[in-house]
Amino acid sequence: MLLLNPEKYKGYVCHPTEDRTIRQVLNASITRATDMNNWYDLEILFEDDHIFESSSATIGGCKRIFAFQCSAGSKWDYNK
Repeated sequence: MLLLNPEKYKGYVCHPTEDRTIRQVLNASITRATDMNNWYDLEILFEDDHIFESSSATIGGCKRIFAFQCSAGSKWDYNK
């Protein structure tokens, strides 16, 4: 799954208590994890080549992580 309209989102590369710098999101994806059965990986690419990575047992969990790091109400393309 790919994030639709990534230019609409800004967020944090790490936990906001560790780095309060807000950066532009360039792209984000949710894919099935290759090293853990039935888990999903979230990857967010920010400006200046910063990458945030996390995992969850569900797609909804990945979306909640994205909402915490960047913005709630994100739209995703399920065809990719």
